[in-house]
Amino acid sequence: MKPIISKIIKVLFSNPNTPNDPSKGSFMTKVLSVVIALVLWMYVIGGVNPENTQNFRNIPVQLLNTEQLKESGLVLINENEFFVNLKLRGRMSDLSDLKTEQIRAIADLRGFSKGENNVTVEVILPSTIDLQEVNPSKIKINIDQIIQKTKSIEVEYIGSTARGFIDRTPIISESEVIISGPKTYVDSVDKVVATINLNNASSDITQIVPIELLDKNREKVPHITIDKKDIEIAIPVLSIKTVPIITSTLGPITSGYELVSMETIPATAQIIGEAVVLDQIDNLKADTISLNGLSFSQTIPLNIPVPENVTIKTSSIPIVKLYIEKIIGKTLNYEVSEIKIKGLNENKKVEFLNAGNFDMIVSDIESVINSLSKEDINVMMDVTDLEDGSYNLPISIEPINKYKSLISQPLFMDISIAEK
Repeated sequence: MKPIISKIIKVLFSNPNTPNDPSKGSFMTKVLSVVIALVLWMYVIGGVNPENTQNFRNIPVQLLNTEQLKESGLVLINENEFFVNLKLRGRMSDLSDLKTEQIRAIADLRGFSKGENNVTVEVILPSTIDLQEVNPSKIKINIDQIIQKTKSIEVEYIGSTARGFIDRTPIISESEVIISGPKTYVDSVDKVVATINLNNASSDITQIVPIELLDKNREKVPHITIDKKDIEIAIPVLSIKTVPIITSTLGPITSGYELVSMETIPATAQIIGEAVVLDQIDNLKADTISLNGLSFSQTIPLNIPVPENVTIKTSSIPIVKLYIEKIIGKTLNYEVSEIKIKGLNENKKVEFLNAGNFDMIVSDIESVINSLSKEDINVMMDVTDLEDGSYNLPISIEPINKYKSLISQPLFMDISIAEK
């Protein structure tokens, strides 16, 4: 009808003096035609009221009987909203007056079970409106079993204490929480954490912090109910100080053996306590180690007494390593030609009357003796200021290193000094 009216108006206002105009006529005739057209249009719309179709978009879907699911131990996983698009048919006036609030799109969850379900969308309309099309006609609903678990709370930290201070074991108001919800989500909870900020603390900390549920990727897990939202954490903050460990021994070692050295591991220890107490401690003295009857190297754990309310920070028990070696002897054989003559005039010569060899007997710990050679000991005889003649002179020994025992056999040798 509207195109017809538009054409009539165009004819009405066209130039009546235009030659060969098919719509010639008086101006009044044209006005009358418009009036008749309007009357006819109003009659059709107001009286006949023809049927028409109209689209309605994004109509929310109402989910029914969700409570019944919970009573059956089930719950929706995808609790997001659902929307449908509708194509409706009715009288033009009814469609024009139809409000979105008068349209109900529902999905009844009664009777559905765990898993992915395709639920039909039903549409309720005023009696004067007919449903032509629903898109989508079904929605996917994921239903899961409701389960409950008890999980331990782990305390995590942000930052650190001030230098010279250390945080101790946290004291928490609750050690466990009960979580419940869809099995898929509850099973994905890897950790229940409460995070506290140490914030350069130099004294005790007490904070109320929220509880977080994290999966293996440390992402927060949604759709879970927890029996408590936050907990109180108290953390003692104490002073820490590094001091040397003093180790001492008592008693004689087995005859024929020697304690070569001992090594304390670690050589120092970190002690924890109130600052006023630590200020009085310069070292830690381990219990005395008895050497009685020892004849081989060994490792001994240390017992280190500490004052009351002081602890040692260590990941392992301190130890002392005792290095013990057997004392052995070795004989080095020298020829008289290997004796260096000291102070001899260049015009004179020395002759050894005891022709042959002599021995040097050395005793010390096994590791020293095993590496000993004649080059380690200088053998000499001093003839400074002696005139021609025969003499019985001592053999001088000048070792490069110090040995426990060093004896030459014989101690003296007969020589003669004469002109060359």
